[in-house]
Amino acid sequence: MAKDILMPQMGYDMTEGTVVRWVKKVGDRVHRGDIVAEIETDKATVEIEAFDSGTLLRTLADPGDTIPVGQPIATLGDKGEALTEPAPKAAAPAPAPEKAPEPAPRAQPAPAESGPRPPAAASPPARPVAKPVAYGEGERPHASPLARRMAERYGIDMRQVAGTGPGGRIVAADIEAAQAEVAVAQPVAQAAPAPAAEPAARAPLPEGAEEIQLSRLRQTIARRMAESKRNAPHFYVSVDINADRLLAERKRLNTKGAKVSINDMLVKAMALAAIEHPGVNSAYVDDRVRRFKRVDVGIAIATENGLLSPAVLDCAAKDVVKISEETRDLAERARSGHLRPEEYGGGTITLSNLGMYGIDQFLAILNPPQSLIVSVGAAADRVVVKAAKPGVAKVMTAWAAADHRVLDGADVAQFMATLRELVEDPKRLSG
Repeated sequence: MAKDILMPQMGYDMTEGTVVRWVKKVGDRVHRGDIVAEIETDKATVEIEAFDSGTLLRTLADPGDTIPVGQPIATLGDKGEALTEPAPKAAAPAPAPEKAPEPAPRAQPAPAESGPRPPAAASPPARPVAKPVAYGEGERPHASPLARRMAERYGIDMRQVAGTGPGGRIVAADIEAAQAEVAVAQPVAQAAPAPAAEPAARAPLPEGAEEIQLSRLRQTIARRMAESKRNAPHFYVSVDINADRLLAERKRLNTKGAKVSINDMLVKAMALAAIEHPGVNSAYVDDRVRRFKRVDVGIAIATENGLLSPAVLDCAAKDVVKISEETRDLAERARSGHLRPEEYGGGTITLSNLGMYGIDQFLAILNPPQSLIVSVGAAADRVVVKAAKPGVAKVMTAWAAADHRVLDGADVAQFMATLRELVEDPKRLSG
């Protein structure tokens, strides 16, 4: 039976992908897990795996075609199987994602006319007829996140709006229609609207300066980081960690042939701490909190095009040597632009480490929709008190940035205290 291969969604804000090349060609036998194509997203080039076995009967997109998420790009089936439906055009535009429309303009009085009126324009198609739902006490209307934001902006009571979406869901078009009705009912303003302001002229470049066009990745980073700072109320918690025993344990592991870094051991420590404090392993999505059972730790990796944070999956279940191997592989493929779908845009929490650059401490920005990111600086000599006497130890400072919509100060403080205990007792990381 024929099955379509769909353009996958890798990252919550991905809406489309571009086909780079087909690894398999029409007529090839494909097994579950085989790489069939490479696609380009805003962040990287990603390999697409087959989730079924069969023969590649047709491709529905050519290299260079941009396809919306969820649309078919190829079809698998039995060799010689007849396809009754014609292949859709590869570059056919899909319905645009729900966008917030401009507020409906208020009706203006018609000017006096001396000549015959032009023929009236055809009326727009009528909206589906629906009745507002009777909600119980404290019951929340079923609406899309965009519809909620629009209703708040326009001051519209969603309990009085009839939803025309699936299952009676209130969508943006319903809020737009409600706003239009309010605008028509309001008194007509007699004064002519003020003319739109002219766009400001771009300032000339100073001598010797140049403008650099942002790459798609840089644009995505800019958008996501601005969104994170604007929408997520950040708060910060820090701890100083004695790293003497961590460094000694790393040296012991590497004398046995391993290639473990401090970063690998911190990834393991974060995963174990998140198991003890599962609230931090959460995301804020559509006015709800998603809590994850598996801890996938995103690793901040600098590439030529910008910062990526692919995830090491299920870190709590892996030993630190395995994490080390997977981290090196992730870094290599992230820099070459070849990540797998489950790694790209994944992660339930993130670690950002600038210690290798000699940075003492810094505050990272949350990677949306995650609710926690830990930033770590270098382990440097500091004066500490040992047995009531001053001494010197290798100390690193770790900062946690958290989303206050999901977590409170005590939640993050307890997580960071456990993280410090694990790092200062590293046998628990390698045992």
